[in-house]
Amino acid sequence: MPGLIDSHVHVTASSANLRMPSTMPPSLLYARAVPILSGMLDRGFTTVRDCGGADHGLAQACDEGTLRGPRVVHGGKALSQTGGHGDFRAAGDVALNSGACKCCDFTIARVCDGVDACRAAVRDEVRKGARHVKVMASGGVASPTDRLENLQFSETELTAICDDARNAGVYVAAHAYTDEAVLRAVRCGVTSVEHGNLAGDGALEALRDAGGFLVPTLITYDALLKEGAAGGAPAVSLKKIGSLVAEGQRRLERACALHLPVCYGSDLLGNMHKHQSKSIALHLAAGVDAHHVLGSLTAVPGARVPEPRGALRSGGRLAKVAPRDGPPRGFVARGALADLILVDGDPLEDPSVLMDEKNIKVVIKGGRVVKDIR
Repeated sequence: MPGLIDSHVHVTASSANLRMPSTMPPSLLYARAVPILSGMLDRGFTTVRDCGGADHGLAQACDEGTLRGPRVVHGGKALSQTGGHGDFRAAGDVALNSGACKCCDFTIARVCDGVDACRAAVRDEVRKGARHVKVMASGGVASPTDRLENLQFSETELTAICDDARNAGVYVAAHAYTDEAVLRAVRCGVTSVEHGNLAGDGALEALRDAGGFLVPTLITYDALLKEGAAGGAPAVSLKKIGSLVAEGQRRLERACALHLPVCYGSDLLGNMHKHQSKSIALHLAAGVDAHHVLGSLTAVPGARVPEPRGALRSGGRLAKVAPRDGPPRGFVARGALADLILVDGDPLEDPSVLMDEKNIKVVIKGGRVVKDIR
């Protein structure tokens, strides 16, 4: 079958405390990404979309074989407002532990406020090779000073971010939980919504009608509840999780019923990356059938995640964005990218066989065998 695609990862998140990279030299940060990347490949993931943290160097190292890992489609640093989901300073902090400037602290995000700063941040991340732009459009679990229900960035700032991304031929992925956060993100031109656990049918329909897609990340909340404290997640973050798993499952089921494209995402941190495939069980428990589960891992992200395809909506207008050249991925056919896995079991009958990496007998990335345990 086709190699699996994880549409939301953080390959540099070696700790569940996302503030931790501010205390590390970059050499240690990237060295700790090496086993994370290798583990993803062993689980059958031949392409991953990094939503904050990875850079062109890690992506190139995986492409050229210097590092053993999947193909990394990276967005550079996510964009956050001051006090937003990517600002990891506690209430009493002036700066992060390293004292580094806000764009060089090696966490997963950078802080920018105001239209000019937001445009400059988009242009800088694209200059550094970003294949998409990630923006924090609502509060989140891992950030210390906001609430999940917060709206982040003004609509003027969000529209400017989407405008500059469209000019550069890339799309915008928005971290957003609530109905209002998703609706305003789509209205401003966002194509991909990450999480969406608290979004209503109207917001999901708006995303669908705009040609966008949803990336639920159910396994990260489940894993954080069970292992987050041991992995370094701050107590203030764990308290925010609440019913996000159950709410996310309800939204996932509605997304499928509404024919909104869904791409599988894990969003795991620290020692929890090993659970990357385990959200398959949560998708099935939500009532998603095997066909949709497998599609979210292969063909659906294969047509959407690597680069923009077709028409993207921005500020209420449709704008044509030409996809970059390259072989298609996410399915098995002549001329497609030769990312393939050999599975012991029938995923069409039971996708949960993909949850055990021992069942992934062979992994082929770009036509080269990178795992063979037959």
